[in-house]
Amino acid sequence: MGRPLCCETFCLEFSEKGKTNPEDYADKVTEILDAIRQHCPRQDLTVSWNPFHEQFIILTPVEHPLSMEQKTMLADIRDTWKRELPADKRPSRKDHGWARRVLTRDPTL
Repeated sequence: MGRPLCCETFCLEFSEKGKTNPEDYADKVTEILDAIRQHCPRQDLTVSWNPFHEQFIILTPVEHPLSMEQKTMLADIRDTWKRELPADKRPSRKDHGWARRVLTRDPTL
C-alpha cells in the first residue's frame, strides 16, 4: 500500500480570461515548484493546476507538508501575479485560502 499524501489546495484568487487549460498555467506551476525547492530542496512534491476551481493542487507526503513559511512565500508570489494583471482582469472574488486533506489508497483496490 502506498504512503498517505497531504493534498493542499492553493487558490489563485483570479481568473485569466481564455486560460482554462493546465498548459496555460505551466509557467506558474514551474514557478511554484522552483520557489518551494529553492527555499527547501525537496523532490517529494507534485504541483498541478485545477482549472475548474482555479486552484493549484500541491501533493506532499503527510509527514513532510508545506511549512507556513512556504505558504506565505507562495501567497507573495500570487500577489505579484495579481499586480501584473491588467486592470480588467484583476480579481473580484475573495480568497478561499488554503485547504488540506489527507489522501490514502483504498485498501480494497
